[in-house]
Amino acid sequence: MAGLSNPKAILFFSSLLPQFVSTQQDSHIYALLPLILLFVFIKLIVSSTYALAARTMAAKLAIPGSAVWGKHAAGGVLMAFGIVMGFTAFY
Repeated sequence: MAGLSNPKAILFFSSLLPQFVSTQQDSHIYALLPLILLFVFIKLIVSSTYALAARTMAAKLAIPGSAVWGKHAAGGVLMAFGIVMGFTAFY
């Protein structure tokens, strides 16, 4: 429900969606309603997937010792980025 007061969502629905609706239709709300419902459905799917992934990761990180591998992986990635930046700085 926080998206209802989001200025980006309001601008999206008021400026971007009407260009996909024919001007010959009598009522624009009935033409916009399927597009709005599709947007809400996609938002629900994405948010649900994000929540399920977060719950799964929280359960996996609750296991003792599992966070150590994550820290090692993150450190390795940061070291690799540093090495690549060091090599590309001179070219």
